[in-house]
Amino acid sequence: MFLIVIFGKMLRLTQHINNLTGHDTYISFDGVVDVEVINTTLQTIEEKLSDKALPKRIKRKVYNILVEALQNIFHHRMENETLDYQRSIFSVTEHENKFHIYTGNYLEKAAVDVVKSKIDNVNKLTKEQVVIKYREILDDGIVTDKGGSGLGFLDMFRKSKNILGYKFYNEETYTFFVLHITLNVNK
Repeated sequence: MFLIVIFGKMLRLTQHINNLTGHDTYISFDGVVDVEVINTTLQTIEEKLSDKALPKRIKRKVYNILVEALQNIFHHRMENETLDYQRSIFSVTEHENKFHIYTGNYLEKAAVDVVKSKIDNVNKLTKEQVVIKYREILDDGIVTDKGGSGLGFLDMFRKSKNILGYKFYNEETYTFFVLHITLNVNK
C-alpha cells in the first residue's frame, strides 16, 4: 500500500513520513537531487546504518539499493522543466523487521508505459531468472542513451528479494512515479 499523498500538483514528503506511523526514519528528502545530495545522503545512511545492530549483509543491501534508486532519480529527472517538476522525494525507513525505500520523481507521460512494463517484467521473474537476466545484460554490455544498461530494477529486485511496488500519479503535464522497495531484515 502506498502512503504517498498528493496535494494539488505537489507531493508532500512530510505527509508521507507522518503516515508511516511506527517507522524508524533513517533519512527523508524532498527537493532537487544532484550529485551533492546523493553523496551526502549515502554518507548519512552509511553512518546511521553503522550505528545499528544489523547483519553487515543487510546494511550493504540497504546501501546498494539506495545507490541504485538515487541513480535512477538522478539520471531520469526532468532537467528542462521548472523546479517543481525537477523535484524528487526519497525516504528510508525501518518497520517490523523490514526496510522501506521510497523514491519518487516526475516522468514524461510517454515514459509511464515503458517504466511500468520494465517493472512488471522484473516482478514476473523468479529470483533465479532475475540473476540469469542480470548476468546476460552484464555480458552484453549494452548502454542506453541515459548511460545505464537497464539493470536498475533487476538489481533492486535481486538485492531485496522482493517485488518492486510502484504507483503513478497523473497530473496535467507529467506523471509522478513512486517506487517502493522492501527489504526483509531476516532474509
